[in-house]
Amino acid sequence: MRKILLLSNKVPFPPRDGSTIAMASHIRGLLANEAEVTVLALNTVKHRVSELPTNTPVGVEWEIIDCDTTPNIPGLLWNTLFSKESYMVSRFNRRDVRQKLETLLQNNAFDVVILEGLFMTPYIKTIKSFNIPVYLRAHNVEHQIWNRQIEQESSSLRKAILSIQNRRLKSFEEQMTPAVDGVIAITEVDAEWYRTLLSKDKVYVMPTGIDPSIYPNFESKSPDVFHLGAMDWIPNVDGIEWFAKSVWPEVLKRNAQTSFHLAGRDSEKLNLHDPSRGFFVEGKVEDASKFYEKHGIFVVPLRAGSGMRIKVLEAMAYGKAIVGTSIGVEGIPFENGIHGLTANTETEFADAIAKLLRSPELRTELGQNARKLIHSEFNESQLAKELLNFLNK
Repeated sequence: MRKILLLSNKVPFPPRDGSTIAMASHIRGLLANEAEVTVLALNTVKHRVSELPTNTPVGVEWEIIDCDTTPNIPGLLWNTLFSKESYMVSRFNRRDVRQKLETLLQNNAFDVVILEGLFMTPYIKTIKSFNIPVYLRAHNVEHQIWNRQIEQESSSLRKAILSIQNRRLKSFEEQMTPAVDGVIAITEVDAEWYRTLLSKDKVYVMPTGIDPSIYPNFESKSPDVFHLGAMDWIPNVDGIEWFAKSVWPEVLKRNAQTSFHLAGRDSEKLNLHDPSRGFFVEGKVEDASKFYEKHGIFVVPLRAGSGMRIKVLEAMAYGKAIVGTSIGVEGIPFENGIHGLTANTETEFADAIAKLLRSPELRTELGQNARKLIHSEFNESQLAKELLNFLNK
């Protein structure tokens, strides 16, 4: 049995966005393989959890620190002008977290520490001082997300500031990666980047898994379109705004009777709700599974990002028919025409949606193929077992 400490920049339960779903799956998988798990998590204002939900796994030792890491314009400008540090990272480098970490390391004989994402890497030096192996669970190649986003940015000032910050982020990512004992990448695409900085045997690929028992079979019976995702993440906002402006009008030309339903944190702030053109924004939903069950075709109009889109994984696990960009389904062995449809232009996207709207049989076929793939290859317990074998080497 291995005694594992996880450091996280947010509380993993309840799992309500891509990163917390990934972390929750990771924890459940480790527990299923009889690992002893302690979690030190930042409880930020943005993702504040007042109390752990009743379905939180039993057996985890929790250390939760309330803090405010909210970015702000004055802080960003000051950092850009007068500091050489990455503003994106420095917000998570906290004395109270370091003190709690030191106490945990002094009082426990951990076999390994796993950092859930780049923003926990400022604590590597502290962990190394206790001679404990430390691994980075890389949810993304962070600077690549911003590279793609900066390409889409229309404001010259914002583009200049983001470019400066992203150069710092890339430099930090390149500096921190060789400092860990290994990287646990979510996708093979991300792993290839990390292998330019570490020997191949130190980079391991473990996709986000699922617990098959919690994903019922929700066939895409309804002839409508939907998306569920946090709209406080810039790539999601960019993708949905592109979809609303450029894709949805083309869909209505092909099928004027259909409708689109958007849900997720801060989705109402986009001001896209327009029932006159069948575009409904439903805000944050309390039960995501009911939203998946109710609607038909899941779309992923992502134009920037890295890592794996966890909501795509969930949609596939539920058996939904999917239309996504190549970036949107990146990191998943998603075959066009087998597990769903890929589309990268306005016309391609609208044509793919129209094709699925016309054929309930095709929606079912693609959805069931996707469901079989996820349930067979992404079982979180098996993935965690294989990870522990890697850590034992």
